[in-house]
Amino acid sequence: MFKSLRWKLVFIAEAMVLITTISLLFTITRIMEKTEEKKHQVQVSQQAASRINLIESDYDGFRHDIIMFSDSQLFKNVDDSVQTYTKAQNVKIKSSDIGGHEPRVYESFKEFDQSHPGITFTYFGTRYGGYLLPRRRDSVKL
Repeated sequence: MFKSLRWKLVFIAEAMVLITTISLLFTITRIMEKTEEKKHQVQVSQQAASRINLIESDYDGFRHDIIMFSDSQLFKNVDDSVQTYTKAQNVKIKSSDIGGHEPRVYESFKEFDQSHPGITFTYFGTRYGGYLLPRRRDSVKL
């Protein structure tokens, strides 16, 4: 069967075509894998960058809110008239107990609460050991 020149030439031609095709397939597959790997790396980098930007945006918002409170003359002038409840147990707070700057501070908290609907709690601590915790929003579901 392979004794004639014709069969030998056909066999060699088919072998060359097969070798070329297999080489081409491996090369194309490798190029596609590299391309997909690069695309994946770009997508991962973009997703990471967007998450980093989102986190930085949140922290910028926190910084802005803290600066807003810390620069406020009302908060700078809070004195020891702010009640300290850290060691008290079962203490009922009456409106008559609230004095000094507390009513205005609570009003500031109320304004802050209305302008920042996503915030659930806001605390304010004083250097005298007191702290203020406005009532939690009723509309927020944790």
